Amino acid sequence: MRSIKRNPRPLSSYDGRVEDQRLQTVVCERIREAARRKGLSVNRLADFAGLSSSYLSAVLRGEKSPTLRTLDRVATALEIDPFVLLGPEPREPRK
Repeated sequence: MRSIKRNPRPLSSYDGRVEDQRLQTVVCERIREAARRKGLSVNRLADFAGLSSSYLSAVLRGEKSPTLRTLDRVATALEIDPFVLLGPEPREPRK
């Protein structure tokens, strides 16, 4: 019977901060780009989403982590599907 190799780091020590930070960066870039296409400033977007501009600015700087409800409100204000903010990154077409 073959032995199963153990992961050198126990699962409980897994640190997902890098992945979380990457996701937050991608989401914030998508919000900024969608707002730019709509011609909305952060203040106007916050107003349309029913958020304070200081909170939305902190989210976009990566200082605060938005809830799913907040992302839904922002997506609604941008008139886009919330999955656009969270979905996978577009892949380059194969040649």
